[in-house]
Amino acid sequence: FLPTAAQLKERIAETRVLVLNSPLNPTGTCFTKEELGAICDVILEENARRDGKPVMLIYDQVYSTMTAPEIKHVHPVQVRPEMFEYTVTLDAISKSLTGTGLRLGWMALPPSLAAPVIALIGHMGAWPARPIQKAAAGIYSDFDLLENYFDELDEKIAARMEILKTKLSKMHPMIEIVQPQGGIYLTVRFNLFEKIGATSNEEIRQWLLNEAGVAVVPFQAFGLEDESGWFRISIGAVGLEDVVASMDRLEAALNC
Repeated sequence: FLPTAAQLKERIAETRVLVLNSPLNPTGTCFTKEELGAICDVILEENARRDGKPVMLIYDQVYSTMTAPEIKHVHPVQVRPEMFEYTVTLDAISKSLTGTGLRLGWMALPPSLAAPVIALIGHMGAWPARPIQKAAAGIYSDFDLLENYFDELDEKIAARMEILKTKLSKMHPMIEIVQPQGGIYLTVRFNLFEKIGATSNEEIRQWLLNEAGVAVVPFQAFGLEDESGWFRISIGAVGLEDVVASMDRLEAALNC
């Protein structure tokens, strides 16, 4: 589900802004340095040809602190320093600090974009409350606190994901998963059309909720039009016991 350099190359001439998200929501997949570097090369080659406005890359990394133990988050400027002038980085505490509801985000951008962005923000009618900004600044000034928190968070996410992966991979031949690399989501294909007599992802979603008490989001919510059985599962607001119980209910429903 990750975009590739080859796909971008087909459309780069008509592209003004490219938005990438890694770790990716909804799939939990991450770019490798080779994959991201190849995409950056396409952008750099196109910008070298252009006389006018360059292709800008908006890089959303709100889940970057939530990577699997064997995965390293990579950034465009890290793999291609020349991308500095063409990259806007987005981040937010609602994900990195699991501060759901605390809508505080920020961007890092090249100096050439500072003035227009400041002008834009000055005309916006909403912004984060000052106490949230002060609290976030205090937390981010304590490097050791952050490192310990992120390590603990990754361990908790990995434990929940391991239960999901282990249970789902053995549960039913019509269930397949995409190995999660980051974020709080697991991509699962519930190919249950024949088993439950469904004709759409929405019918499978309703069956999972009503029969197993498992809530999932169909990939139609993320732009995939095919009725192919792909869904997103989130472990963002559940404990280990909840994950185990939900998988037990799902297995029981499938065996009925």
